[in-house]
This record gives sequence, structure tokens and C-alpha cells, in this order.
Amino acid sequence: MAGGIIGAAIMSKGDPLFIANGAAAGLVAICAGADVVHPVGGLLIGFVAGILLPVVYKFIDSKLKIDDVCAVTSVHAVSGIWGTLAAGIFGLKIFGGAGGVNILSQFIGIFIIVAIAGILALLVFGILKFTIGIREKAEVERKGLDSQFGIEMYPEHAMK
Repeated sequence: MAGGIIGAAIMSKGDPLFIANGAAAGLVAICAGADVVHPVGGLLIGFVAGILLPVVYKFIDSKLKIDDVCAVTSVHAVSGIWGTLAAGIFGLKIFGGAGGVNILSQFIGIFIIVAIAGILALLVFGILKFTIGIREKAEVERKGLDSQFGIEMYPEHAMK
């Protein structure tokens, strides 16, 4: 967690939202190797997760044009994949880990998880798209999704 905070703070130049998400990214990243990684390795794993967080978030937002408001992809998917790979490295005895890990098995595990999650997501979102739909009306999107419940998302709308 500390590594994620430090990495995100450095990479985002002190942005408080990235720093808060950096804590979560560090925690997600260490999950795969918490039982085999030395604490210093855990700090480094969290640090890299914190560094990746703003970089990946900005790429998703500006290049891919995907609205990932809470940085869920950066915090969970990217940090999880990084942490799973890192467990296969920092869990080795040469790096002070408990041993019994290897990077190839980590790659295979990631591939299987991504494949299953991808197939299930396509299935679920495909069914939703052709039944009830997955987009709001353009007017609702423009005003903010909370506007349906009488809550104004954007102050400029509330003032009018």
C-alpha cells in the first residue's frame, strides 16, 4: 500500500485522487504474492503499481477515449496483472521470497483469467446490448446519469 501511494504520488505529481487510488493499486498488486514475497519486494511491487496507475489511466482516457471514472481498469486489472507477474519474480528465493513460484505459471494463469473474464464479459454485455441496451439516451448522458434522480451532476446545469 505504501509503495502504491509513493509511486502514484511521484508519477502524478501529487494528485490526491491518484494517491488515494495508488493505495488501492498497491494492495491489489500484492495480493497474488503476499504469501511468497519479502516485504521489500512487496514495497517494490506496490511502487510499480502506483507508477502504472496514472500512466495507464491517462492512456485509457485520452488515447482510447474510454470513460473510466474511478480508474477501475488501472487499479484492478493492470495492478492485478502486474502483481501476478511480480509474484513469479519477487517470490523467487534469489529475491528473498519463499520460492516455489515461476514466471511461466504466472503468465499462464493471467492468460486463463483474462480469457475467461473476456468471454464472460462479451457474453453478458452482448445479451444486455440486444435486450435492454447498454447506453443511456444522449440527453441523459449530457446532463449526467444522476439527473434521472433529481440530482444535478454539473453545477452549471443546477444554476439555470
